[in-house]
Amino acid sequence: MLEDRLSALYELAAYAGLRRAKLCGRRWSDIDANGAGLRVRRRMVAVTRDQVTPEQAACPVCGEFHVGRLFKAPKSRQRRQWVPLAVSAQEALGRHRAG
Repeated sequence: MLEDRLSALYELAAYAGLRRAKLCGRRWSDIDANGAGLRVRRRMVAVTRDQVTPEQAACPVCGEFHVGRLFKAPKSRQRRQWVPLAVSAQEALGRHRAG
């Protein structure tokens, strides 16, 4: 069966109930070692050039300056949550990570 390259993201969206900003902010380190759940530690937000400082626009991966998307912490402590993952979402993430 041929899967869409974003199928794991779709599974996560369907079974974890996360909105787009939180889904796009996920990293592998956010997922528990046993894969049972994940921690929401950041979200991706849209920004304009005048809304960011040069430090915020500097990419930690490539060092270039990117404007348009920025990773931020959740708006409040209550939104930093642990989200349990359904078995099908765990399996989809496992397949995606395996490549």
